[in-house]
Amino acid sequence: MNENEDLKREIEVIKKYHKSIELERLWEVSLTKRITHFILAYSIISFLFVIIGIDRPLVKAIIPSLVYFLVSASIEIIKKWWIESQK
Repeated sequence: MNENEDLKREIEVIKKYHKSIELERLWEVSLTKRITHFILAYSIISFLFVIIGIDRPLVKAIIPSLVYFLVSASIEIIKKWWIESQK
């Protein structure tokens, strides 16, 4: 192989790496991730509320799940603000 082919291969590796980083970033800020977290949090909290005998556990699990959802959504806003303040 010549140097030109080696450079092309390295560029392709770098492009694939950047694409994977970009996809990771998109996942981190996606609504799909937040909804998945909400559903998982609601399921776990509901299950725990049933186990410990709380009345109406499925209804009462909504509030802590919503709080988790809102916190996870606001973290991105706070992160952006913090990054800007560091410049």
